[in-house]
Amino acid sequence: MGLANNYPSTGSFSDDDSVLITGATSGLRRMPVSKFQDNVSVKAADLLAIMETCPPAISHRMIYRGKNLGTSFTTEQSQAVQNGTFTDMYVGDYWVINGKTRRIGDIDYFIHCGDNVDLGHHLLMVDDGVDLTADGSTTHFMNDTDTTAGGFKGSKMWNTTIPNQILPDITTAFGNHLLTHREYISNAVTDGVPSGGEWIDTTYNIFNESMYYGTIANGANNAGAGLYNVGCSKNQIALFKLDQSSMNRRSNIWLRDVVSASGFAVVFYYGYASRLVASYPWNGVLGYYLIH
Repeated sequence: MGLANNYPSTGSFSDDDSVLITGATSGLRRMPVSKFQDNVSVKAADLLAIMETCPPAISHRMIYRGKNLGTSFTTEQSQAVQNGTFTDMYVGDYWVINGKTRRIGDIDYFIHCGDNVDLGHHLLMVDDGVDLTADGSTTHFMNDTDTTAGGFKGSKMWNTTIPNQILPDITTAFGNHLLTHREYISNAVTDGVPSGGEWIDTTYNIFNESMYYGTIANGANNAGAGLYNVGCSKNQIALFKLDQSSMNRRSNIWLRDVVSASGFAVVFYYGYASRLVASYPWNGVLGYYLIH
């Protein structure tokens, strides 16, 4: 048999073509392409069957797929979330609704978290791009002045930006499939360090460093401040873990960790972990929300 480079090249094949296969004891053999495709399909089905025997929330959140799931979140899809099967839904899968790509960022991220009734099965969603783009002059999304007084709960981001500029779009896209859940956020700052926190109801929130990077980078962590910056949002979401490119969006992005008396943590345009004063007008907004 000659070298492969001695044979004509082709960019396609037909069912009556053949491929060569070899085994440890059986030697070199020829198989029609149609049979090869059948065997691949069987093996893929076997793999899928094995995956389906694993707990759905665990197995589905450890696989990035990136499949388009349609232009609306259907009743059948909602039922598959609420009953915990997550049928045909994996991290990176998405819906295109109202012109925006709404992507699955994690599965059951907040399960068993909260200070009241246990949260049911859910998808954590992250839109592509950023949710609000900064213009460098008027977009003081976090605060109008360089202060972190009152912690994240006291910020313009929490009290004005999210409810007035982001929630209407999310509500239009998912309606009663949106899930309100409980999170623990900072509500006081002493000498530039978070010194108090509380449980709050939230439908949409921005990330902290732990959710984004999987670690604390710039957020204050002395004197027990990690409790108030991190709360129950303590693990990196699966989307950022499985697809590193999804973390670097070529935009400055606000994070909710208090860094000092004047600034919060950010993801910088170039991809590194940084911090900036609270009124910085070049920082955009990216957050997450739950559906079921």
